[in-house]
Amino acid sequence: MKKKKYEKKILIQFCICLIITISVLIMRNSSDSQVLKYYDKLYNIACHNITVSEIRGTAAKAAAILKDTPARVVSTVVQVNKEAQYGVPVDSGSNSEDIQQVHSVAGGKVQYVGKNAEKGLFVVIKHEEAVSTYGFLEDVKVIPDERVQRGEVIGNYNPKCGNDFLYDLTSDM
Repeated sequence: MKKKKYEKKILIQFCICLIITISVLIMRNSSDSQVLKYYDKLYNIACHNITVSEIRGTAAKAAAILKDTPARVVSTVVQVNKEAQYGVPVDSGSNSEDIQQVHSVAGGKVQYVGKNAEKGLFVVIKHEEAVSTYGFLEDVKVIPDERVQRGEVIGNYNPKCGNDFLYDLTSDM
């Protein structure tokens, strides 16, 4: 069924090319140099003696190249949407010496607020498909089991504290 559909499309495209070529042949007696230039190009193409098997071979190659295109497009769109799903935890435009607000990168539920030597004062948030951790905070604005929205301030980070801001986003398996 699909093979006949493609054959019909190729036949229609061939007929359109033939009509264009005939139009140009009729205009070959024109004195316009632009028309004559295109006439020469089309005449050379038309006289190439392309066979139906060459057309089928070219179409088969094109179909083989294009058959994976829908999957590639979907994969790319999914990847872009996944990357866009999560925001940034710290405003990039703020002065690196000022205290910076820390935002939840996506909506979720605060799982843990704590303090230890590895992460300093930290917050862990469970999102739909991931878990984010924010560490070395100066203060925290959320409590465990609290629901947060994307972009909501969850705490502050002070670059002068001596530790780099800790941010980790891992997929929830």
